[in-house]
Amino acid sequence: MSAWIACSERLPEHYVRVLVFTPSLAGDGDPFVTAGQREETFWYTDDELTMYSDVTHWMPLPEAPCNVDEVAP
Repeated sequence: MSAWIACSERLPEHYVRVLVFTPSLAGDGDPFVTAGQREETFWYTDDELTMYSDVTHWMPLPEAPCNVDEVAP
């Protein structure tokens, strides 16, 4: 899996889904990770209703599992 990339070092292309990290969701002190995409200066989640401006790091999405049709017992 790729390492986290600081937004200050490099940003992903616009409208490309990546994992995003924000140090504190709504000021509650807990870090938050979600899938999202960048549009200019804001990041949006997949529902395009939640917007973040404080994303500090991102990474490409991992590859999908090989055996997605198998269900664990």
